[in-house]
Amino acid sequence: GTELKPAIYLETPFRENWGTVLHDLGVSLSGNQGIYFKVRTGGVEASMIPSSENLAEFIAISKTHRIPFKATAGLHHPFRHYSASVNTKMHGFLNLLIGSCLELDKPKLVDILNDENSNNFEFSSNEIRWKDHKLTTEMIKIARRDVIHSFGSCSFDEPIEDLVNLGLW
Repeated sequence: GTELKPAIYLETPFRENWGTVLHDLGVSLSGNQGIYFKVRTGGVEASMIPSSENLAEFIAISKTHRIPFKATAGLHHPFRHYSASVNTKMHGFLNLLIGSCLELDKPKLVDILNDENSNNFEFSSNEIRWKDHKLTTEMIKIARRDVIHSFGSCSFDEPIEDLVNLGLW
């Protein structure tokens, strides 16, 4: 039979030397099966939400050290948007997922994380496009295994409602 192995997700809070700490942790963990990264992308206050630059750095470090991650908190809507409840911009789960799957340098990764225009994203049965970049179904399968395991939202209904309204569900 198939034996289930525990998965451990490690989260490092954002602070001044966060990138260095995450890089050092990545060096230590690289090659350890079952230990992954976690990033919190939202919160009830603007100060709890990482900048797109910090999030892009997190993704780049995860990829460099080949440590897949999961993202939690605040990913209620597909695209980046302004949230009046926290008085700041919130990350979109499609921005994050597509950006994590594409092979982008950090400036381009920041661009996709900041992109609020749903017209820049095209979806078909076998690929996703963001501007001039293309993701095939096979690329997504590989990234889901090797880069981004999952994302979480406090809401089950909001993400689905938004996808339905966009004609994507």
